[in-house]
Amino acid sequence: MLPFGGSISLRSTRSIPSKRPGKNAIEVVCKRSRSPTVFNFFSPGYALPGALAQAGLVAPEFEITTETSIFGTANYLHDFIYYGAAFDPYTIFPDYSSFVGLSDADLLTTLDLLLTGNALSSQTLSVLSTAMADPNFSDPSDPTTRVRNLAYLIILSPDFAVQR
Repeated sequence: MLPFGGSISLRSTRSIPSKRPGKNAIEVVCKRSRSPTVFNFFSPGYALPGALAQAGLVAPEFEITTETSIFGTANYLHDFIYYGAAFDPYTIFPDYSSFVGLSDADLLTTLDLLLTGNALSSQTLSVLSTAMADPNFSDPSDPTTRVRNLAYLIILSPDFAVQR
């Protein structure tokens, strides 16, 4: 078991066929040329058009942010949360067992801390609480479904995407 994100553990087994062949951690957007610095990808003076540029602020990370990179990252993290990640000859699976018995409020507070450093806005917390109250949010036959669904919704939130 490897510690991941504080109290999330990962377990490794021999390679198991992935639900999505060809997908692995190396395919994340950041692999481009294995650059030693982020400024090989975008210029430090890039200003996102609109309010940021008008305020004289720069946001170099948005120069390479595209619909493709956003959905690619969301798809990769979905696969990791639900199916693990394949690194031949091993597959790594998140272990959600320590989260299964938590109340909705405790689970939300814990994942907020682990995934965003308590950066979820009150609006996002409200949306997530409402989603968790829906009876279809969980699967009675798999108690980890509730944890995985919440983790996935958090990583899709703007509060996760733009951490301050």
